[in-house]
Amino acid sequence: MSAIPGMPLKEAGDLLFEAGKITEEQLEQVRRRQRRLNLPQHRALVDLNFASEEDAWRALAKANGLEFVDPLASDLKRETLELAPIKLIFHYRLLPLGVEEDCLILAFSEPPRQMEQGNLRLLLGKRFKIVLATPSAIHAVIKKHYGLGAETIQKLREERGGTEIGQEIVFDVQGKETDSAVEATVSAFVDQILQEALRLHATDIHLEPYTNSIRLRYRVDGILETVPVPADMRHLHPAVVSRQNHGRAEYC
Repeated sequence: MSAIPGMPLKEAGDLLFEAGKITEEQLEQVRRRQRRLNLPQHRALVDLNFASEEDAWRALAKANGLEFVDPLASDLKRETLELAPIKLIFHYRLLPLGVEEDCLILAFSEPPRQMEQGNLRLLLGKRFKIVLATPSAIHAVIKKHYGLGAETIQKLREERGGTEIGQEIVFDVQGKETDSAVEATVSAFVDQILQEALRLHATDIHLEPYTNSIRLRYRVDGILETVPVPADMRHLHPAVVSRQNHGRAEYC
């Protein structure tokens, strides 16, 4: 994937050092963290707060001879996202951005390996062009269009023989013998709620049940912000609340 086949690739930290955006001492700290934790340089840069996520991923794209894009800058339509199966979007954390000359444009947060590219060609049945975007931008687009926890619901759909994102799943969370898949779904969803709260630096989490949906809101800087969730999650509301209360008891 190098722009010059056969030439060794410089990593993101090396390029930012050459551009004067980090010091030699910072680069050495990045390399030590890279060796110690087996991390790529672009992630070590962000972990150490030596570069913004965008600067680190722009450098990663340049190191790999790829175009960097911001999917949040373009108003992606649902029909554009439907150019790739939903399970591939969740599995590879990719976004289809459109088609150019019969070639599908796919945004990734990490350059896919050759084996992954081969698998995707077989699964998609078409040529595609790889571009890079930040993980937070891809996360934001997926959350906006599918809702927080959509990946968890999709896995449950597949386990129960359904693959359509619009196909509703109904399950009994009050039964004496709780489905292990439902338990795993509830646990994963609660984890995602908490992770999103940390990401947003939220002080409060509000999970509000309605007849046909649930509403998830976070208090950020004193203002309640609504985060979309899949409609199917309304069936899990009692189990989610129970799980949250159990977790609160464990950490008190």
